[in-house]
Amino acid sequence: ACRPRQAQFHRALYGRENCGNAWQFVGGSGELARTNELISLLSHRTHNLVGSLSLGELMALFEMSSLFLGNDGGPMHLAAAMGTPIVAMFGFADESRWGPRCEESIVLRGQERCQDCSRKDCQDPVCINTLSPETVKSAIETLIEKESP
Repeated sequence: ACRPRQAQFHRALYGRENCGNAWQFVGGSGELARTNELISLLSHRTHNLVGSLSLGELMALFEMSSLFLGNDGGPMHLAAAMGTPIVAMFGFADESRWGPRCEESIVLRGQERCQDCSRKDCQDPVCINTLSPETVKSAIETLIEKESP
């Protein structure tokens, strides 16, 4: 299920001047229900492309995108390969090993991984849940400013 914090996070981020840009949600078909729930809680322009794009279409979308904001998964690596500026939010994964391999990227983490990290089975992933919208917004603005003429 969608966590209320996710909707609060998205609303806080969307408060910046976005030049009319819409958010494109992507992911696997298994994420469709949660994404639909999240989008229903938002009032800004969104396009739900979860489960509907081929690999080639996803790469084309990233090539046209001004920014990728997401977690440390496969789409992040595709966006990096297409040269899209990236703000990646990392949880338990080691960003030195799994981080984006592109020039324009910022990797964020709320706090360091717990010493006894149980990875995906974690019930309280403080490494990602302590990441504030303000920190993410600042990273986005840093990359957008770099891209502006």
